[in-house]
Amino acid sequence: MASGFQKFIDDNTKGALNKGFLALSIAEIAQADNKLKAVVKTLAAMVVQGLLMKVMFAGAFGSMSKSIRALVRDTGSLQAALDRLKTIQGLQRSFAPFVGGLKAAKLKVAELVNFADRNQIKLGGVAEAERSLQMLTHGSFAGEEALQLLADAGAATGNTLEDAADGVGQFIKDLREGKPIDDAAEGLRSMGLLSEFAARRLVELAHGGATTREVLDALKSTLAEHKGALAAMGNEVQRVEDRYHAAAD
Repeated sequence: MASGFQKFIDDNTKGALNKGFLALSIAEIAQADNKLKAVVKTLAAMVVQGLLMKVMFAGAFGSMSKSIRALVRDTGSLQAALDRLKTIQGLQRSFAPFVGGLKAAKLKVAELVNFADRNQIKLGGVAEAERSLQMLTHGSFAGEEALQLLADAGAATGNTLEDAADGVGQFIKDLREGKPIDDAAEGLRSMGLLSEFAARRLVELAHGGATTREVLDALKSTLAEHKGALAAMGNEVQRVEDRYHAAAD
């Protein structure tokens, strides 16, 4: 069953009637001492701008109110829900330059939220890792597939997702720019993300005239050897907690 937060993401990234109310109000409501007063003020502003009737005619308030209530249940309080929404809107603005505008950024952030929830990783760390990959690789190695490879490799080698993204992103940046990748490969080896053999193989491929795509595919194959490591670590933590609670009982 989808979480309340997942429902909110779905409601507010699909269809024309997204965020009419929230887009206007979230920052103001989040900062207001009197939340009800801020909501009323926003509704008044929507009347002035001719937006309220459009939203009401389309029946958007029903779905928005349901998703907001579910989000409050997930986060524990209205303030926590508003804070998380405010964070998400900030992420949408920060990703807009990388993915071609605010509309694409909203979908990108929804993807990151889904990834963070599914893997039980903090959204801030996921967003930081994705931003590094977008900047360093210009999107050539980014998104859920890349993040999953790095999250698993990081879990298996004791690296955070953010550090793994920085290291791999720098390797790909040097590779794409035609620079020697020796130092970047050594950096990944020192982090444990590559074995000595794998690092040497990537360098030999690059020196031997392999294409950027061929070297990148070899890197992905190496990282994929850690597939499932993050989930396995989470399962082990759960088993330890279960044993602890069982012993306490």
